[in-house]
Amino acid sequence: MMGKLPRILVVGSRTPFDDLFNALESTGAHQLLYAAYWGTARVFLEPPPDAILLHLPDEKRAADQALAWLEKLTGEVPVIVMSPAANMDGYLACMTHGAFDYITAYTPLPDVQRVLESAIRLKKPVAA
Repeated sequence: MMGKLPRILVVGSRTPFDDLFNALESTGAHQLLYAAYWGTARVFLEPPPDAILLHLPDEKRAADQALAWLEKLTGEVPVIVMSPAANMDGYLACMTHGAFDYITAYTPLPDVQRVLESAIRLKKPVAA
């Protein structure tokens, strides 16, 4: 029997990413937990998840709050930021605030899985 499934906390609106989340859940490789926004996500932070998928809101004030929350998590949990569309300013802001990576609704599932597995390995280093 394999160990416990990696816990992935999804924060923000599911709507733009429903197909992605359904595909990830169907693989059975991860346990996905959902929080409507960063303020309600703290109930899932103890014990810390293996990675966080954070939907960056379109509205500037909400995006700024999400980025501030992201910055607080830097070094504790790898955060992968999700955006419905490619946006260079959004990408740069996320990476500057400590995001592990940035994906869009157009990122192919195998690439999303690769990024998630890299984040999980970072969270749980393998002994040499």
